[in-house]
Amino acid sequence: QAVKVNRDFLVQLFIFLRNRAKEGRRLSAHIDWLAKEARLEGCVASDANVRDGIQIFLELGLLQSAEDGFLKLSEATEKLQLEDSPTFCRLQA
Repeated sequence: QAVKVNRDFLVQLFIFLRNRAKEGRRLSAHIDWLAKEARLEGCVASDANVRDGIQIFLELGLLQSAEDGFLKLSEATEKLQLEDSPTFCRLQA
């Protein structure tokens, strides 16, 4: 089920990612698998929503791609603006 990729959705997705990382679970870069896991945890999202959310987090520096096919959460050292993400801006147009 597709939803609008807005601030509320991104917060929900980030909490899902952060909780998985805190549990010591690795974050797969395979979007279809990650989206399925997010849905199982109650995050309403299509594969496309998760792909867009991951891209936004990468652009903002909240996630990094690891060479082993996984994603790594980064700690934000300053307040980030969603409008600094080209993907977020495109989706809001």
